[in-house]
Amino acid sequence: MKSAINAVVRSIQDHISNEFLRREFIAVSNKFDDGWPHSAALTELLDENTSLDVILDRIVMPVLLTFQSDVIARHNKVSDAYIEDLLQEAQEAWEIFKDGLPADFPVVIAFIVLPLKETKAVRDLAHNTLMTYQTL
Repeated sequence: MKSAINAVVRSIQDHISNEFLRREFIAVSNKFDDGWPHSAALTELLDENTSLDVILDRIVMPVLLTFQSDVIARHNKVSDAYIEDLLQEAQEAWEIFKDGLPADFPVVIAFIVLPLKETKAVRDLAHNTLMTYQTL
C-alpha cells in the first residue's frame, strides 16, 4: 500500500506543475460543449493569460487509490471485524497519503480509497479507458 501511495503522491505533484496544467488546459478547452452554460466562463478561466494562482484555488483533484488489501485477502465475508479492519486500513492509507504532501498543497483533493483483492484488472481497465479519452 505504501508504495502505491508514494507513486500517487509523486504523480499528483507532477500534475500540478505549470507546464502540465497548461498542456491539460489546452487539451480540454476545445472539448467544452458550447451549449453548456458554463463553457464561456471556464474557457476564460483556463485561458493562458489567467494566472495559475487564480486557477489553482478552484481545482478539485480526485485521487483514486487502489491497492491490494491484506484485509480483503484475510476475510471472506462482511462482519464487524472485517469492517473494523477495513476502516483501519483506510485510515492508515489516508495518514500515509496526507504525510506525503505538504500542508499547504495548492489544490483540494478528493481522496478515494478502493482496497481490492487483486488490482491488475482494475489498473488495466483504468489505463485503457484513459487512453481512449485522450484520443477524443
